[in-house]
Amino acid sequence: MTSPSETERRAPAPSVSVIVGAYSRRTYVASAVRSVLDQRLPRGSFEVLVLKNFEDPALDHWLDDEGVRRRF
Repeated sequence: MTSPSETERRAPAPSVSVIVGAYSRRTYVASAVRSVLDQRLPRGSFEVLVLKNFEDPALDHWLDDEGVRRRF
């Protein structure tokens, strides 16, 4: 018996990717992300990626808790 390939074991890719860009604008990041997460789509059908040019440990912790990917 053969084991499933790596591709077969991965979760299906989301249908929609939402990218939230934040260049020195931490004020609206959380509300923008919350707006996306509050959509009526099933959570597994989309992903959220935040691109930002600043460090904010509290925001990063919240994004992690919400399952939002982030890049600095």
